[in-house]
Amino acid sequence: MVSPDEPIIIDLADILFSEGPQHPRALFESDGYGAIVPSFSSDESCFSYLKITAGLVIEAREKQVISSHASAGVYMFATSGIFLTAAAHSIAHRDSLAVNNNLFICPMINGVIAAGHTVIAPNITDYHPIGKIFHSL
Repeated sequence: MVSPDEPIIIDLADILFSEGPQHPRALFESDGYGAIVPSFSSDESCFSYLKITAGLVIEAREKQVISSHASAGVYMFATSGIFLTAAAHSIAHRDSLAVNNNLFICPMINGVIAAGHTVIAPNITDYHPIGKIFHSL
């Protein structure tokens, strides 16, 4: 495991993109964000979604279109402590966050928010959702 103050980045690798935050650690340190989740515009129900108000993520849902901001499948947590707090939140709120009785990474962002941290979702435009090829199998 990484040290408690090191960022944790999870890349689900089902959406390829070539842009995004160049220095997430600098954003965590200078702006104090609890998490960063790159997003793109979509309305397809095969993606996870982020609801954004005033530039900050206020809610995250798995496979439920709650906005036009789809998660690009990369989740950057400022520290391992924030990651673990978010995971514990998902477990504690399994009834409302699980999809088909499974927990996913995107709804963990709700735990980051519930713990009082801010979350941003920088927009990306050059993306390729390669994971969609498996949805039709």
